[in-house]
Amino acid sequence: MRDHSCSPPYLASSRRRRQRRRTRAMGDRQPGSRPTRATYVKAATLNAFYVGRGAPLALTQTSTSTVGDVTIDDVTYACATAEGGVALVRSRTTTTTAAKTQGSKKQKTETKETSVTSSVSELARYDGDEEALTSIAIDRSGRKVFCASRSGHVTRLEYESSTLRRLKTWQPHKSSPVLDMAIDNTGSLLCTGSADRTARVWDIERGYCTHAFRGAHGGALTAVAFHPSINAARVYTAAEDGSLCVWSLNDKKNNGLVKSMADAHVSAITAIRIDVESNTLLTAGRDKVVKTFELDTLKPRTTTAVHETIEDCVILDGNSSIIRETGIKAPVNGGVVFCVSGDSGRIRVWREGSAKVSVESAPLVAKTLTKGGDDEDNDFESAAGTFTKCAITHHGHHITAVSGDARLLTYGVNSESKALEIEREIVANTDEIIGLTFVPDAQADSEEENRAKELGAAEGDDDDELHALTRPPKQMAVVTNSPTVRVFDPSTMSCVGSLTGHSAVVLCVDSALDSDGTALIITGAKDHSVRLWNGATKSCVAIGEGHVGAVAAVAFPPKSSKRGAAFAVSGGADRVLRVWDIDGARRVAAEGDANDAHELHATAATVAHDKPLNGVAVAPHLRMVATCSSDKTAKLWKMPDLVPLATLRGHRRGIWACAFSPSDRVLATAGGDKLVKIWSVDDRAGSDTTGTCLRTLEGHSAAVLSIRFLSRGAQLVTTGGDGMLNLWTVNAGACVSSIDAHEDKAWAIAVGGDGDWIATGGTDASMSLWRDSTATTSAEEAEKHALAVQREQEFINAERQGDVMRAIDLALRLERPGALLRVLTRLLEDDFERGDERLRECVSPLQADKLTRVLECVREWNTNSRTCHVAQHVLAAVFRTHSMEELSKVRGIPQIIQAIKAYTERHQTRCERLYRGTFLVDTLLAKSGSIIDDEETVQYVKRTHETIDDFGYMRRSTKIVDEDEAENEDDAEQNEAENEDDSAADEDETTLEVATTQVNEDDVIKVPKMLQRLNAIKRGAKDVELKRKAVRDPSPRHTRSGKRL
Repeated sequence: MRDHSCSPPYLASSRRRRQRRRTRAMGDRQPGSRPTRATYVKAATLNAFYVGRGAPLALTQTSTSTVGDVTIDDVTYACATAEGGVALVRSRTTTTTAAKTQGSKKQKTETKETSVTSSVSELARYDGDEEALTSIAIDRSGRKVFCASRSGHVTRLEYESSTLRRLKTWQPHKSSPVLDMAIDNTGSLLCTGSADRTARVWDIERGYCTHAFRGAHGGALTAVAFHPSINAARVYTAAEDGSLCVWSLNDKKNNGLVKSMADAHVSAITAIRIDVESNTLLTAGRDKVVKTFELDTLKPRTTTAVHETIEDCVILDGNSSIIRETGIKAPVNGGVVFCVSGDSGRIRVWREGSAKVSVESAPLVAKTLTKGGDDEDNDFESAAGTFTKCAITHHGHHITAVSGDARLLTYGVNSESKALEIEREIVANTDEIIGLTFVPDAQADSEEENRAKELGAAEGDDDDELHALTRPPKQMAVVTNSPTVRVFDPSTMSCVGSLTGHSAVVLCVDSALDSDGTALIITGAKDHSVRLWNGATKSCVAIGEGHVGAVAAVAFPPKSSKRGAAFAVSGGADRVLRVWDIDGARRVAAEGDANDAHELHATAATVAHDKPLNGVAVAPHLRMVATCSSDKTAKLWKMPDLVPLATLRGHRRGIWACAFSPSDRVLATAGGDKLVKIWSVDDRAGSDTTGTCLRTLEGHSAAVLSIRFLSRGAQLVTTGGDGMLNLWTVNAGACVSSIDAHEDKAWAIAVGGDGDWIATGGTDASMSLWRDSTATTSAEEAEKHALAVQREQEFINAERQGDVMRAIDLALRLERPGALLRVLTRLLEDDFERGDERLRECVSPLQADKLTRVLECVREWNTNSRTCHVAQHVLAAVFRTHSMEELSKVRGIPQIIQAIKAYTERHQTRCERLYRGTFLVDTLLAKSGSIIDDEETVQYVKRTHETIDDFGYMRRSTKIVDEDEAENEDDAEQNEAENEDDSAADEDETTLEVATTQVNEDDVIKVPKMLQRLNAIKRGAKDVELKRKAVRDPSPRHTRSGKRL
């Protein structure tokens, strides 16, 4: 525990307040105590399931149900994945309408309130052949899915039991890829349009080609469609040369060609739509016009200029709620209302033949407001502001569109503005995640604090228990390789909003609470601008201009500041550090129009480094700012005038991030040299003062990219280019926990609740939420320890009481081979007459898991000459009580038996050698003249020979024999040769006892007596030899007992 008696004055008052709050909320804990976190577990993960700009997507409404005032719409999306496969995703929208009565009893007014909730879930995934997909088609039931790849192959998938099962793969057009596909309303026919200028119709169930249409187009086919009516039996095809053809499936005349229009459009046709009720055939193309034809006669009807390159188009039903709620008038002469999506980044609704758009949405990406951005990002930025696909639900409540940066957006009508707005957003590809921040919520923080106080006061919980009770933050702003900042709900990893306004890729983000409790978000981008956002409304409050390069780092004051987010700092490629007046921008925004973005003024600026800035941080006392750069240094600046205080040198490569401790005068820096350095900082130092490095932390195998303090400054958390998430203890400088968080560089990290929650993001396009599990893990470990102590005591009691069955079971549960050996040895020694029988009774009820542990113990015991006799007894008991079928279920049984067999053969060879040595005893006794007339001893010696011959009982009972007998003979000869080289110590009393004890099988009960006899014979032989030497040599000699002869 840290001693705060000499704490800096600026921390004393705030620390005392925190201590009082903790004392009131958490009982009798010592003031100043800091919870130490040790482990984190993954709470949620977001992985991209749809990858690539312009990748194909198909959707179908699988079900719609209405119960009372509740309507549930399920829409299934078939999306292309990075591996050339398909992900099946279901989006469910629940619309609830409730009547509300207002007014007095006499004058009552009823109003209807509608609430909409949505959820997204991935149903199944099919991994492809790593070839990019060119087209996807899905039938009306949502079960049949077809995907075409650049290799020219088409794969049929079937969704069943939460899996996408591949049924067939074939190549419809030889070597040319399929660019578009369509399934008829019956689900029995599939039409494929290829780059070889032909179209083919396939029988889905039988798998053969029914029609081949060729010779009418002058370019690759870009769109195909079936007539909705089954009786019509027509197919419509369009090509990149602007030609449109109609084919008949019944008439074989002219190869089925009904009509060909070579000049339908002057550019590629991207969509063909048919409406039977209005007798309309609609085509849209990249020539920025939409044309309609009479469906029955194919005569041109109208041409509508939409002033944008169209990628997709849908016809709205006349009863659509979008038409009804927006008040769009019916077209003149009974035309249709259609919706287009393209390069404008807007969803626009037009009336046929009209020169003015009826309803439109806000643009996905604002047009360039500030000059900037790199040329290499232009393609991506332009794609992020375009649409590639659009579709409408069957009831016409919503329009679903796919953006160029892989977002699935669902549009509905705003009841007040009557405009189209995003109601739901599915982020299908996050690309590289380079920045994260938890958006604070004053109300949620207050509720959580009150909840912690109540629980702490009622139950006396400690810090760790209270931290385990905290909920994850409600929102998280995520910076990806896109001009749009996405806002997620961390608990569900669903996108709940976006910040749109930057014209180039956003590089950094931070958030804070204003003095009035308003959540603020600040971002910096490659368009050289800094933007201030309202976290609740997701609207841009102010724009700061002044940087002449990409803005790579932004920072608010820490959360503990009383003044809230009074200012912010930024830095970037222009090497300039700027201070922005947040308070002023908020006052101007409050006085002016809330929908307008005002100017954000800079109060100070200075050239901070020789190379681009990578990170900035504000000290808790607000009097100091830190910067770090690619020039291998970090610098301290005095606020508000940015007077230089100190330069911190020590890193051997550029520094990527820096962070202030919330409770001490300490700064941590993360460098490209794989090191984390902790510095002592002082705002009273002079400009020529170099900071003192207190500690260097080593543990990453690549550059350290992000760093944050947690546990009130007692710990650090870092992420690096190795994808690791490391947790450090500041005082000890040790890595407490290391988690493999990402498969590639982990660029971003955010800390919520002082370390209760951690979010990480990386180059692998994944984002993870980590929960502090220290309290849970500690509780589990304590419970395991208590259980182990209880079982240990039970084992001791069972061993003392002679309850062998219970003692064996507990020894196996506790995983204590030594205790198990002691129990079994005592069993065999104390009850020698029935030892083997009782052993079999103990071994017979063992199941596969415990039997595995027993055999593993036998394997180890069998390698030692002092314990091998117990191993052989146990092994015999196992083989006699368990069948070969039961033993085959033991995990790793072949390896275990092989090891036991090798040592058992060695023991057998040693016993045979010892037996041969017993004949020398007879010779020695005969020569010495000593005659032993003990018939029992003679019989035991004979019995030794018989039992040695029966030593192969293990191999007979288990039928473990080698297929190659020659190999066995070679092994036996090799073992015998090795054993002959053993030292003379193998023939001492202990070895003789072990070997003789091993060799018996059924009549082992008399072995101890026999061993005593054999030992007596051996000792007698030695005494006889000593006597003979004494007769030859009259000099004094001593016997083994010390007596003179």
